[in-house]
Amino acid sequence: MIPIAVKSLHIYGAPMKIQAAVAWAIAEMLESDPSQQDFFLEEKVVQSLVGLLGESLEDLEKARPPMDMHTLMTSVAAKKAAVAASKEDHIRSIVPKPSESSNGHFKADTHVKPQASLGQGFLNSEANRNIPGKSSDVGKGLSQRELNRRERENASPQLKEELKAAVARALWKLARGNPKACINITETKALLCLATLMEKTTGVLQRNSVMVVMEIASVAEIHIEVRRKAFKMSSPAVKAVVDQLLRLMDKGDPELQVACVKAIGCLSRTFPVSETRLIKLLVKKLEESASDDAIAEEVVAALEKFVCKDNYLHKEHSKAVVEASGVGPLVQIVFLEKGAVQVNAVKALCNIALHSGENEELSKAQPLPALKNFAKTYNFSQQPSLEELVHQAINHLEIYHGRGDRHLPGDSYEFEL
Repeated sequence: MIPIAVKSLHIYGAPMKIQAAVAWAIAEMLESDPSQQDFFLEEKVVQSLVGLLGESLEDLEKARPPMDMHTLMTSVAAKKAAVAASKEDHIRSIVPKPSESSNGHFKADTHVKPQASLGQGFLNSEANRNIPGKSSDVGKGLSQRELNRRERENASPQLKEELKAAVARALWKLARGNPKACINITETKALLCLATLMEKTTGVLQRNSVMVVMEIASVAEIHIEVRRKAFKMSSPAVKAVVDQLLRLMDKGDPELQVACVKAIGCLSRTFPVSETRLIKLLVKKLEESASDDAIAEEVVAALEKFVCKDNYLHKEHSKAVVEASGVGPLVQIVFLEKGAVQVNAVKALCNIALHSGENEELSKAQPLPALKNFAKTYNFSQQPSLEELVHQAINHLEIYHGRGDRHLPGDSYEFEL
């Protein structure tokens, strides 16, 4: 039953409502049983879903390379030949066929039905036009594929959006935690489709498109093969996706901002040092997200991924955070917050302190008191690596930035220097 349903996605002329229902069902099945992902991959469902996702997108049409003159002339000639052939077939269909006599000569067929009245003929033609699967005279000369294409083009915008939303959700569930699915998706035109939908749409369709990108980015963070194949920063499609992630991270609704920040953080090891927008925007969101814990937590986690030692450009990113005045907000989080966001802020501060060099801006932000206070109050029993990192950062700051403590305002924090 499932293979039959999946095949409806492959059929270009299948009704949109059926395809939307099948895509929705696939997403529901994968939501309840992720182990079915490989089965759907075997059924080549990715190519069909992406094909449906990219239908009638104006930007994709504009992005197609221009047709050369030879191809254009060949195409025009082929169309003219097809029209001429269809007219000839139509003429033959309305001319009575001669019947062959016993002596080898042809004679007119005398067993011809009497012609129906004009009124009856009109009623029959109207009735045939409304019978499913029966084409009217208007469609003669056009292939079934062309008729199906016109029918889909005339579908309501709401139905088209519902189909794309269901397809995007199916891709989202298919990509979750599955490297093979992520590679299959990104080997198609999916990223370009998703970037366009992220830019041009709103609501559920936009959200589902963002979630597909976020899931692929989450897998790419863990699997180096996915990261190398799916997110080549020289690719126009990848650049378009990153542009939309940054745009929605800055101006999207809170739920979209969280997903976009998470995706950017997961891709932290793929960005070149020349991409300076990322750190600046993350610091900006950190300063603006004081009233939104979810966004602040995701921003801090993303910054930590940029400045940790696993990132090849951690030194450059650490300096960029300092230059963007990002240390101050991190210090506040270490003092005022608890839980995962505090721990990630501590990790980020430690790595920035160790790798940003001797920097006046770092000294002014005064990270040393925050780290010392954390070292005194936090239970490191389950995280010895974090304890080692904190002590390394404290020792480094005391040696290279310890003089900044002399300018501290009087407060309740007293530390041994």
